[in-house]
Amino acid sequence: MIKYEVKSYLNSIEEVKVERETDSSVWVEGRRRAKKAGYCGYFDTWEEAKNSLLNKAQKDVDAARSRLQRANSKLGQVKSLKKPRAPE
Repeated sequence: MIKYEVKSYLNSIEEVKVERETDSSVWVEGRRRAKKAGYCGYFDTWEEAKNSLLNKAQKDVDAARSRLQRANSKLGQVKSLKKPRAPE
C-alpha cells in the first residue's frame, strides 16, 4: 500500500510503499516506524501530508511571533529605564 511520508525537518513529502500497518505504526523496507513522530509522519493522502506540514509551519510562525512580542516588550522596558538620581 502507498502512504505519504512527511519529513518536517526537510519540508518534504515522499511517496513510500508500506508493507504493513497498525493504528500507530507502519513498516517500510522491513523497519517499523511510528506513524506520527515529532519530525516525521505517514499519511493516507498527499493532501493530509501537506496539511500536516502547513500546520507545523503555522505553529512555527506563531511561536516566532510570540517570541518577537516578548523581545519587543523587553526592549521597551529596557529603553524606559531611567538613571537614578545621585544622593545629595
